Amino acid sequence: MITPLTDIEARVLGVLVEKETTTPDAYPVTLNYLTRACNQRNNRHPVTDYDESTVEDALTSLRLQKLVVMGSYAGARQPKYEHSISQVITLTREATAVLAELLIRGPQTPGELRARADRIYPVGSREDVEATLDHLAGLEHPLVTKLPRQHGHKESRYIHLLCGPVDMDAYASASEDAASSSHTPAGPTVANRLYELETTVTDLKAQIETMRAEIDAFRKQFE
Repeated sequence: MITPLTDIEARVLGVLVEKETTTPDAYPVTLNYLTRACNQRNNRHPVTDYDESTVEDALTSLRLQKLVVMGSYAGARQPKYEHSISQVITLTREATAVLAELLIRGPQTPGELRARADRIYPVGSREDVEATLDHLAGLEHPLVTKLPRQHGHKESRYIHLLCGPVDMDAYASASEDAASSSHTPAGPTVANRLYELETTVTDLKAQIETMRAEIDAFRKQFE
């Protein structure tokens, strides 16, 4: 059983799972990279502005729970971090992807999770996602639960339980504005374009950092 996480710890853990497959060339990640990834303007809800010190404190706590490991990798100038959730919880790759999306983006419907988690790992059909959610909800220590369906919505949303029990009454009385705020604009908005640019720059910086480390290691062979 996992000790209840804070919101920042949940965000950090979810981002590490996400980046393992979406940006494998930059993974494991540095503290700077991870902080930027936590604060992305898209694929995140809520949007945050964590500093490196806050993220580092969360990493320390997650390491104590054996959910994250830190290592000094060959040629790397800075420590790098990767998740180790599989060492604590036995999950399929599909379930891990679904859980990660809930960690980084909050409550979502099976349909939303089907579209979004697929970028982390192929999660199958909508029915497959529902089966995965049922499995996660039916564990001895449940990892997700279904929220009361909001008025005017056809589907119920699911929320992760890694931060502890959920106040169902609060969600039952949530406003329509709060419910709709977690939806991503469908069109190519300015925010989406800025997110794509930020992600590209961050990934390029990580690749340059890796190349520099490889060059330094190569040079040392002749010293």
